[in-house]
Amino acid sequence: MRSELNLNCVASNVSHSHQPNSPKLRRFYTPLYANVATTAKRAYSALDGIIRATNTLLAGKVFTVVGYGWCGRGLAMRAKGHGAKVFVTEIDPVRALEAAMDGYEVRSLVEIVS
Repeated sequence: MRSELNLNCVASNVSHSHQPNSPKLRRFYTPLYANVATTAKRAYSALDGIIRATNTLLAGKVFTVVGYGWCGRGLAMRAKGHGAKVFVTEIDPVRALEAAMDGYEVRSLVEIVS
């Protein structure tokens, strides 16, 4: 029996060598595309675009941020501002410590998925 985890992924300015629409990668997640030039002019975040496209509220929901770089930090802040419970997964111990000091719960991806 084979189990699959279907996730949504926001792809922004993806290079041709890492196309999220490839058949091998597509079975793991559904790609959502964002045009950075259009959203930057209107000062929308990627999270705002996802909320508007899916018509969902984040208040009280669990939101996982994979990687706590500049983009992940912004997503975590916005999700927390919308009232979601935010978990951060990070393999770099320094960034994991930064996430913990910023008030996010840091866990491994295996713990969050199970």
